[in-house]
Amino acid sequence: MRRGSITLLGTLVCATACSDEPTSSTTPRVVAPPCAQPAPLEGQFNPRAPLKLVVFRDGVAADTEISRLAAKFTFTPTSTWTFGFAATLTPEVLAGVRCEPVVRLVEHDAVLTIDRR
Repeated sequence: MRRGSITLLGTLVCATACSDEPTSSTTPRVVAPPCAQPAPLEGQFNPRAPLKLVVFRDGVAADTEISRLAAKFTFTPTSTWTFGFAATLTPEVLAGVRCEPVVRLVEHDAVLTIDRR
């Protein structure tokens, strides 16, 4: 049996339990968002898939907001879509992005393993 890995760059599958809490020594430090109602952080950190997937609220002009957030928080998106972007975010930047009103949710990227038989 061969096994292959796919890095999932979408929010279609949450392959692990959702949590904001660190679960191992490889989990990065967590910084509390500086607002009362941050966007939810879904999924679980995996060092093999360190990106964060940021999903905007409906009606947001994605290109404009991606540029604004990248300039404000000093990051470079690795992928962009009409509904959001993927990027490597420091714990401080992640906390700030979660407090932006245009952000609906942030999800840890995931690794899926598919068995080929």
